[in-house]
Amino acid sequence: MKQIESILLTIILLCKFQLLSQTLVRFPAGSISPDIVAPNIMASNISFGNGISQITCNNYLVCDGFNQTTNSNALNNGDYFEFTITPNPGFSINISTVSVLTTGSNLVGTPLLSEAYYYKKQSQSTFMFVSSYNSTSLGTNICTSSSSGSIPAPNVVTNEPITFRIVFYNNSSGVQARIGQITVAGDVSLPVNLTSLNALSETKQSILTFTTASEINNAGFDIERSSDGIDFQKIGWVEGHGSTTSEKHYSFVDTNPIGGMNYYRLRQVDFDGRFEYSKIVSIMMKSDDVTISPNPASDILHIQNATSGSYLIKSVLGTIIGQGVLTVDRRIDISNLPSGTYLFYPDSGRPLIFNKL
Repeated sequence: MKQIESILLTIILLCKFQLLSQTLVRFPAGSISPDIVAPNIMASNISFGNGISQITCNNYLVCDGFNQTTNSNALNNGDYFEFTITPNPGFSINISTVSVLTTGSNLVGTPLLSEAYYYKKQSQSTFMFVSSYNSTSLGTNICTSSSSGSIPAPNVVTNEPITFRIVFYNNSSGVQARIGQITVAGDVSLPVNLTSLNALSETKQSILTFTTASEINNAGFDIERSSDGIDFQKIGWVEGHGSTTSEKHYSFVDTNPIGGMNYYRLRQVDFDGRFEYSKIVSIMMKSDDVTISPNPASDILHIQNATSGSYLIKSVLGTIIGQGVLTVDRRIDISNLPSGTYLFYPDSGRPLIFNKL
């Protein structure tokens, strides 16, 4: 009888960015419980599917009883072991490598021990197949000797629990698999660490500048504006840098700000659709034109950039509905007006259309 090659299953997660990798979780050989868990994450114990039985060998965990010939059948049959990593609320994890030291042996003939790698985020309904590895025949002693091999896998960045499964299968019966040390490496970080957000005016434009210290899974930022600090509308989009630990600087120019006070905020959006709002910043825009806000209005009109003087309010048919003199606070009470569309005539300047709710 021959022993099947032992493999060091190093799952290489292909990163589009560079992070300082650390050991996130480690399971020592022979233990279902981790002895290392990085700050700001939690890790479950190793559990086994119902298609695998366990025996011991020199304090190692040994899986026995699997006999499916494809990885999908083995997954459905429960021929796997798994564990789950959960980031604490507000944090994300970037998995850079998952290394699993395994050794296989055959009891009958020369079957191949095969292993497949899967993962599933909490929000996903099914496990995602990544890749598989087929070993070569070497011997029969499950408790000794080892060699190594590797398979590639995609980058995994998540702010939700993620479960890893290693599936065993073979082309015959009578194969055992010994599980050695398991190590998960990567980085734990706040999804997007926004360190500054500022607004300034320049030549009748608003310029927003903001900085992030680090980003995880960041698709980008919706730029939102409001005239009252309550009701915001999207006016633009700035693309993020995905995931990075380098400081990044952003800017956005509002070429058509509202006359008067402008309120701005960011809506930071992850690739998975999750989002978070920034603080609100404001800036006063001076204008030569008379403007009114809010529009539509229900009770009070705010008049910006108007000189003290008389005014008229007319219907769209030209009928004078109201008139008066602007006070220092530039506020006009329109609560008694019926709902509809009206024209505001300042003492000087063009008429302005507004709607009464």
